[in-house]
Amino acid sequence: MDGSCELERRLIGEVPGLEVKENENGRTVIRGYAAVFESESQDLGGFVEIVERGAFDDVMKTNPDVFGKYNHTQVIGRTSSGTMRLFVDERGLRYEIDPPRSAAAVVELIERGDVRGSSFAFRSSPKDETWQRDAAGRMIRRIKKFSFLGDAGPVDTPAYLATETYVSKRALEMVNEQRADSPVVEDTAEPVPAEERAAPVMYAAGDFVAWDGGVGRVEHVM
Repeated sequence: MDGSCELERRLIGEVPGLEVKENENGRTVIRGYAAVFESESQDLGGFVEIVERGAFDDVMKTNPDVFGKYNHTQVIGRTSSGTMRLFVDERGLRYEIDPPRSAAAVVELIERGDVRGSSFAFRSSPKDETWQRDAAGRMIRRIKKFSFLGDAGPVDTPAYLATETYVSKRALEMVNEQRADSPVVEDTAEPVPAEERAAPVMYAAGDFVAWDGGVGRVEHVM
């Protein structure tokens, strides 16, 4: 597959609003945010990522078939079967999942607060993102539009850790290219001739020496 279409995954820890509720029919529902707009990720291997508002608008219009997954492996819902629903609001991409009875342990982990994060899988195109350095010199990737959504759901992994995140080869190559293009600052300072270098100060036992805090006497010399 072309690197521009690689599947990527992001993990967001301590997601606001991850909870378990009962709907009007008494069924258990898992609710949470898979992505939060204008929120900086942690370092993803040389760059920081931001999802812009409106990034999900086009892909949501396609009525995507998205899986609800726990720890991005265990299927606990699906949009095409009606057991998962996706919503875009001012905060980000929100999901609701109707978990099966077999996922009772997952529900309990969320209720107890053991599971606090969320994850989502996506694809994006180079033309729908920008790369630039901020004032601190960090590489910032801003995603303006997603072309594909694969899955979303709760995870027990900490926030946006690079070791636990699937970053596309294309994104990493872009970072390396930007590093290669960065100017190298050369040290142009003239070397100081040996005769102009300050000679070390030598003290003898019995000498009085002044310093910032007062005056002291040298008792012995090493």
